[in-house]
Amino acid sequence: MKRKSLADRIRETGKQTGRKSREPGVNPSNQDGDAGQGDAGEHALETTVRAPAPQAVITKHAPPAGGAGEPGRAPDGQGPSIAGKSGRKEQAETLYQKAMDYVSGILSAVEGDEPFSAAAGVELAKKIVASLDQGEELFSLALHKSDGGSYLTAHAVNVAVYLARMTKALGYDRENRATTCAVGLLHDVGRARLPNGLLNKKGLFTDKERAIVQKSPEHSRRILSSMAPDYPLLAECAHQAYERLDGSGYPRGLMGGQINELAGLLGLADIYEALVHHRPHRRRFLHFPAAKEILKSGKKQFEPRLLKAFLEVFTVFPLHSYVRLNSGAVGRVEKTSASHPLRPVVKILYNSQGLRPVKEQVIDLSEEPLLFVVDSLASPDS
Repeated sequence: MKRKSLADRIRETGKQTGRKSREPGVNPSNQDGDAGQGDAGEHALETTVRAPAPQAVITKHAPPAGGAGEPGRAPDGQGPSIAGKSGRKEQAETLYQKAMDYVSGILSAVEGDEPFSAAAGVELAKKIVASLDQGEELFSLALHKSDGGSYLTAHAVNVAVYLARMTKALGYDRENRATTCAVGLLHDVGRARLPNGLLNKKGLFTDKERAIVQKSPEHSRRILSSMAPDYPLLAECAHQAYERLDGSGYPRGLMGGQINELAGLLGLADIYEALVHHRPHRRRFLHFPAAKEILKSGKKQFEPRLLKAFLEVFTVFPLHSYVRLNSGAVGRVEKTSASHPLRPVVKILYNSQGLRPVKEQVIDLSEEPLLFVVDSLASPDS
């Protein structure tokens, strides 16, 4: 019997109502909603990457961005400087919003058959990489910030941030990290050509609707080939984002070494982002069960090297996520460690009696053998 994909298992349980995303330790396959709906990340659950050696990606210096009124033009200004934790947070929020504005402008331009600047996206991606090298604030926003009702725009920005972090874990240089980040910003431009009702549908796709959605990578390829001829990798990765190592992906059913490593990494980031954020048809999944299921189901679809980078970046309990300890205390993850993924540094928000500590209490679980995490939580009040 053919093994069921993660998407199939989620769909089979999609009619179970009343499950809440705040429930600790919930497995994604028990959440309500359909994994084959909404954005590309969930479609990718049915399909995953082969990893040839990292490829040099920028072969030409980025031309100047377009004029001030050009759709999708990245705002002026340098990458954020280090100005203390509060200053970095404010700068990260500003940069995140600039990225949202850029992607929103791109989608509007594509929908209206207007030109846009892909080069501006590459420049914006360089600022995202610089911000991530200075601190975790932008990464935390991409993990936890609500999409504000514009999930397709937020999805692209979050995926871009994830890619910039994952390529660092893989040892890519800044140039390749920035280009990969730009791929994240632009990989779903073809979805602007799909009917809005289809993107926001809450029920199951029909076979005809699914076929329409699965044409979006081809739309993205044509658009980026035309609008970004100086950056051919943008079109290539957008076209391959939903291809999978075992040949189960779309649109061409590529296998193994036929798939660019960056496209494979894009597919992995795309899936994770889709799972841990709300969608029109379902609530979000908690980070821990989402990561656990991806690692379990992605063995035949993703290269081990990519899965390892995924786990190193997101860990079991991501930065600023909430956890419950075996003592009953509830805390927020302040720092993670690749060498101790199950034992992060936790700031206690509520003690074992459910009271807020009188003094700030930060515990490094790697140094406390009697304490450990027993649950991941959607909020400290879960």
